[in-house]
Amino acid sequence: TQPNTSTSTKTYYRVVAGSFTNRSNAQDVVNTLNKKGYNTFIATFTKNNTLYYRAIAGSYSVRSNATAQVDKLKNDGYSAFIEVYTK
Repeated sequence: TQPNTSTSTKTYYRVVAGSFTNRSNAQDVVNTLNKKGYNTFIATFTKNNTLYYRAIAGSYSVRSNATAQVDKLKNDGYSAFIEVYTK
């Protein structure tokens, strides 16, 4: 038998419904989306030494599912986008 040399990293397509420097703004979006039936949580992201709080409205292993969620959020008035996340 050969040793297992494969890495077990997975790629996810996170749907970002909002990205804020103020956590309470992200929490407001999370609360609103949860009331609308979305499964939403906050994740942090740092860029250029600035901490952002992102309202994540889904994490998918299939990009087309994430794209469908982005379209749904845009129809609800959010500037949603996909963030590729590797775990």
